[in-house]
Amino acid sequence: MLPFGSIASYVQDAFATIFIGLLDDGVYQILAVTYRIWVGITKLDLFGGSEAGERIYDEFSSRVYTVIAIVMVFIFAYRLLLYILDPGGKYMPKEKSGSLIKKMAFSIVLVILAPIIFKYLSVFQYHVVANNTIPSIVLGVEGGNRYLDNGKQITMITLMAFYHPMDTNYNTFVHNTVAGDENLSISQACDQIIVPVDDLKDGCSTTTDACRKWREHMYDWCTDETALSPHKILHDGDLRNVIGDGNGTEYFWIICTACGCAIIYFLVTYCISVGTRAVRLGFLEIIAPIPILLRSLNKKYWDNWFAEMKKTYLELFLRIAIISFVIYMCTLVPTFIEMIAGAF
Repeated sequence: MLPFGSIASYVQDAFATIFIGLLDDGVYQILAVTYRIWVGITKLDLFGGSEAGERIYDEFSSRVYTVIAIVMVFIFAYRLLLYILDPGGKYMPKEKSGSLIKKMAFSIVLVILAPIIFKYLSVFQYHVVANNTIPSIVLGVEGGNRYLDNGKQITMITLMAFYHPMDTNYNTFVHNTVAGDENLSISQACDQIIVPVDDLKDGCSTTTDACRKWREHMYDWCTDETALSPHKILHDGDLRNVIGDGNGTEYFWIICTACGCAIIYFLVTYCISVGTRAVRLGFLEIIAPIPILLRSLNKKYWDNWFAEMKKTYLELFLRIAIISFVIYMCTLVPTFIEMIAGAF
């Protein structure tokens, strides 16, 4: 008969294989792919920013925008002619001609500048998303995001909140800044991003076997552009066998899998919302000449359009911040558990 300790070890290893090697591997693989899709959707913009947006604008949006602008200028000129022939009549608002002409002139200038303004807004949006600016601020990490795929990076940040060597986290193994040439290869960049064994801090200051293995697997994950989730870490039986040991690894059962699923749910939901947001924003940008030129006739058209435009444009940054905050709160779950456990 097997000793009780051996049975307990066998059962733990079996559950660890199921949860870590099977469930978590699948969940965090999906998380990496979903986050990639999310980042791709957040870059959508009909007025450029990305190369795809440039092509859409050049091939479709610019022509539609030009036609609407020309039509509105003719309508505007017609209304202006009526005002000259019948000032203060039923065709135009009753106001001083000087004031009306100033409004008309401003509207025409704004129509001309609108595509340029939209282009710069698109470029700003694209770079905020591409550089992972908001998640870096909210999560407090950078991790060489110029070289690391955003999906891989978010996956590792989340996973290592629940599965890691004792008293460590993502920042223990990954530098926050990367010095060097922008043209570094992935391998050269990873040499700078992944912390050398001798420099490991916190719980890894003694460079235990678990820490050495984590460091090696992190480097392999960093250099392998096809590895979205850290398969070697999740499938390393030696790391699973030392769960709970003083110099081993720490794993938060069930919570690790549940938080990964929760983040995937938010990402899928927001992918749909941000996809429709790109269409709404494109429509508002294309019809811009109409409310801009009608501004001098009735300001409510401009006010309604501008309010909707502002809300739609800022919606993306708000949703990115919410997603980042959800991920950040998930990574704090272990800390909350330790605080509650310490109170009893």
